Amino acid sequence: MNPEFMDLLLDNPNAVLVIEDAENIVMDRKYSSHSGVSNLLNISDGLLSDCLNVQIICTFNSNIGLVDNALLRKGRLIARYEFEKLSIEKATALSKHLGLKNVVKRPMTLAEITNPEDNYQELTKTNVIGFRREMLMEN
Repeated sequence: MNPEFMDLLLDNPNAVLVIEDAENIVMDRKYSSHSGVSNLLNISDGLLSDCLNVQIICTFNSNIGLVDNALLRKGRLIARYEFEKLSIEKATALSKHLGLKNVVKRPMTLAEITNPEDNYQELTKTNVIGFRREMLMEN
């Protein structure tokens, strides 16, 4: 909601705004007081949206369950796409296409295919119960 940024959007109607690594902006407000959901809603679905007519694309690397429900309501979200691991067949084909000599034995992400020397460790989700407040996502 910085005035200079608003001027930029006003000077460029019908723009497409891409927000990369938007975890802190789209995060559910019950998890973070630093969430930018209100600002995002003002630009995309509030009074400003009529004059801005901006389309917003947000990318993030966290679970869709952490996104504020207000952003996911019918009529606000045009499309949602989750990039899952590639099947063994697709990962093998991509590896060959890229000239890599990976032996693919399980579904893999693009990062795993292109960085086979990295020690990959599957992340596990920890459910927290109690009154402990902690950040659920990190950049």
